[in-house]
Amino acid sequence: MVDLDVHSRILWMNRLRVERRLLVKYRASNKIDKHLYHELYHLAKGNTFKHKRALVEHVRFLPHDIMTSSSDTSDYRHSNSRTHVLTFFSTTEPQGQGREAA
Repeated sequence: MVDLDVHSRILWMNRLRVERRLLVKYRASNKIDKHLYHELYHLAKGNTFKHKRALVEHVRFLPHDIMTSSSDTSDYRHSNSRTHVLTFFSTTEPQGQGREAA
Protein backbone atom coordinates (compact mmCIF):
# COMPACT_ATOMS: atom_id res chain seq x y z
CA MET A 1 0.00 0.00 0.00
CA VAL A 2 2.78 2.42 0.86
CA ASP A 3 4.52 1.80 -2.48
CA LEU A 4 1.42 2.84 -4.42
CA ASP A 5 1.06 5.99 -2.37
CA VAL A 6 4.69 6.98 -2.91
CA HIS A 7 4.41 6.19 -6.61
CA SER A 8 1.41 8.46 -7.11
CA ARG A 9 3.14 11.22 -5.16
CA ILE A 10 6.20 10.98 -7.40
CA LEU A 11 4.02 11.10 -10.51
CA TRP A 12 2.27 14.21 -9.19
CA MET A 13 5.59 15.89 -8.35
CA ASN A 14 6.96 15.17 -11.82
CA ARG A 15 3.82 16.53 -13.48
CA LEU A 16 3.95 19.66 -11.33
CA ARG A 17 7.60 20.24 -12.23
CA VAL A 18 6.79 19.97 -15.94
CA GLU A 19 3.94 22.48 -15.59
CA ARG A 20 6.07 24.92 -13.59
CA ARG A 21 8.89 24.66 -16.14
CA LEU A 22 6.42 25.50 -18.89
CA LEU A 23 5.13 28.50 -16.94
CA VAL A 24 8.67 29.80 -16.46
CA LYS A 25 9.33 29.38 -20.18
CA TYR A 26 6.13 31.26 -21.07
CA ARG A 27 6.98 34.07 -18.66
CA ALA A 28 10.53 34.37 -20.04
CA SER A 29 9.25 34.57 -23.63
CA ASN A 30 6.63 37.20 -22.63
CA LYS A 31 3.68 35.01 -23.58
CA ILE A 32 2.29 35.66 -20.11
CA ASP A 33 3.09 38.40 -17.63
CA LYS A 34 4.11 37.96 -14.01
CA HIS A 35 0.59 38.38 -12.64
CA LEU A 36 -0.92 35.71 -14.86
CA TYR A 37 2.10 33.53 -14.10
CA HIS A 38 1.27 33.81 -10.41
CA GLU A 39 -2.37 32.84 -10.98
CA LEU A 40 -1.47 29.87 -13.18
CA TYR A 41 1.25 28.79 -10.75
CA HIS A 42 -1.31 28.42 -7.99
CA LEU A 43 -3.79 26.69 -10.29
CA ALA A 44 -1.09 24.18 -11.24
CA LYS A 45 -0.21 23.66 -7.59
CA GLY A 46 -3.87 23.00 -6.83
CA ASN A 47 -3.92 20.13 -9.35
CA THR A 48 -6.22 21.99 -11.76
CA PHE A 49 -4.44 20.80 -14.89
CA LYS A 50 -4.33 17.08 -15.53
CA HIS A 51 -1.38 17.30 -17.91
CA LYS A 52 0.84 19.76 -19.75
CA ARG A 53 -1.46 19.91 -22.78
CA ALA A 54 -4.35 21.10 -20.58
CA LEU A 55 -2.19 23.95 -19.29
CA VAL A 56 -1.08 24.88 -22.82
CA GLU A 57 -4.69 24.95 -24.04
CA HIS A 58 -5.75 27.00 -21.04
CA VAL A 59 -3.14 29.66 -21.76
CA ARG A 60 -3.89 29.56 -25.48
CA PHE A 61 -7.60 30.28 -25.05
CA LEU A 62 -7.24 33.09 -22.51
CA PRO A 63 -8.37 36.51 -23.72
CA HIS A 64 -5.50 38.53 -25.17
CA ASP A 65 -5.95 41.48 -22.79
CA ILE A 66 -5.15 39.23 -19.83
CA MET A 67 -2.01 37.76 -21.36
CA THR A 68 -0.37 41.12 -22.06
CA SER A 69 0.19 43.46 -19.18
CA SER A 70 -0.88 47.05 -19.43
CA SER A 71 1.55 49.91 -18.92
CA ASP A 72 -0.06 50.78 -15.59
CA THR A 73 0.17 47.73 -13.38
CA SER A 74 -2.10 49.16 -10.72
CA ASP A 75 -5.01 49.09 -13.18
CA TYR A 76 -4.12 45.53 -14.09
CA ARG A 77 -4.04 44.38 -10.49
CA HIS A 78 -7.43 45.88 -9.77
CA SER A 79 -9.01 44.63 -12.96
CA ASN A 80 -11.17 41.57 -12.96
CA SER A 81 -8.50 39.31 -14.42
CA ARG A 82 -9.17 36.69 -11.80
CA THR A 83 -12.77 36.43 -12.94
CA HIS A 84 -11.58 35.81 -16.50
CA VAL A 85 -9.44 32.91 -15.33
CA LEU A 86 -12.26 31.50 -13.22
CA THR A 87 -14.91 31.87 -15.93
CA PHE A 88 -12.87 29.55 -18.12
CA PHE A 89 -13.79 26.73 -15.79
CA SER A 90 -17.44 27.70 -15.46
CA THR A 91 -18.11 27.82 -19.22
CA THR A 92 -18.13 24.06 -19.67
CA GLU A 93 -21.29 22.50 -21.02
CA PRO A 94 -23.89 21.37 -18.49
CA GLN A 95 -24.21 17.66 -17.80
CA GLY A 96 -26.43 15.73 -20.16
CA GLN A 97 -26.47 18.29 -22.99
CA GLY A 98 -24.19 16.24 -25.23
CA ARG A 99 -26.44 13.16 -25.33
CA GLU A 100 -29.59 12.78 -27.31
CA ALA A 101 -32.74 11.79 -25.47
CA ALA A 102 -33.52 8.12 -25.95
